Amino acid sequence: FISDPLKLSPDGMYELAEYKKAHYETSRNEDAEPDKMYLLSDVDHFISELLRIKPKCENVGFHLIISNSCFEVWLYYAYHAVIPSFPLPPDPLKISGKFKGWLPSVIPGGIKPKKAILSIYPNIENAKKNYREDENGIPLLFSTNMYLLAENLLPLIEPELTNMIEETKRIEAEFRSKKKK
Repeated sequence: FISDPLKLSPDGMYELAEYKKAHYETSRNEDAEPDKMYLLSDVDHFISELLRIKPKCENVGFHLIISNSCFEVWLYYAYHAVIPSFPLPPDPLKISGKFKGWLPSVIPGGIKPKKAILSIYPNIENAKKNYREDENGIPLLFSTNMYLLAENLLPLIEPELTNMIEETKRIEAEFRSKKKK
């Protein structure tokens, strides 16, 4: 995971991914499967950059993961199976901020990113079910293809994740039974 504060725009991420890919290719064992590169971005105000780097990503095999309008759309789908019925503000550039402020009203206690992994299975299914793209291959509002990255990561973490989910359920059940007494 690389997050360079000077390269957080889609253009910057692409530039950094190109650099890293060249570095990894010179140090990689020829028999090893090449690393997969994922570039994650919100649409927010980056649409022109996303349209610019999308074909470049496709040409070099980078996976462009986009959430429209913000990453919290992905987190929303851990809790809900339908596209949000969120009242859009008149200024499209304010959708992301307003959406983040709206989420606690539909998710009791708000989104807890550290616990989001425990809901990965419904998260993937809900995001996939509600995924739509425009004619340029950019996710429509309240769509995210983050499920692609999640599906690719699952085999790497699944046994431990299953144990975490089961342990969390056990702890919650124990807590509830103590609370009833």
